[in-house]
Amino acid sequence: MESPNIFSKSNKNATKNNSLINPIVRDAQKNNSDTSPRRKRSDKKHDIKINLTQQQRAILKQLAKKWDESMLEKISPTYVCTKLLEQGLQKSVDFPFPSIQYPKSDSRKGRAKLTKKYYDLLFEFTLKWDCSYAKAAHRILSYILDIEGEKLR
Repeated sequence: MESPNIFSKSNKNATKNNSLINPIVRDAQKNNSDTSPRRKRSDKKHDIKINLTQQQRAILKQLAKKWDESMLEKISPTYVCTKLLEQGLQKSVDFPFPSIQYPKSDSRKGRAKLTKKYYDLLFEFTLKWDCSYAKAAHRILSYILDIEGEKLR
């Protein structure tokens, strides 16, 4: 009586090719990765996180509440931050944007979601001031928030 050979070559090959993914599907996945890379959306928005002081966040929330009442819909602080930054970038010739101290990174952050047009304008300021996107956005937004804060009082 012969004992069955468990460790034969045929069994090794059978277990080697036995995976959770069907071989046809596996081959199709390999073929798809060789095609051209995924296209990026033309209307993609760039998310910028801006360090804000407590006082600036309070002004931002007050503006969001004020805009809520005038537009009869819920407005987020991100939306207000984005619109104020866009306003500052549009009127960059009129405003001097004085140099200010950048808050520590552990402070609360505001967010702005800029389209390519405004992101490119912000890039010009990063070159001019030799700083990051977040620092340039903070400098512009701080000046605009100071102006808007005076109007609220």
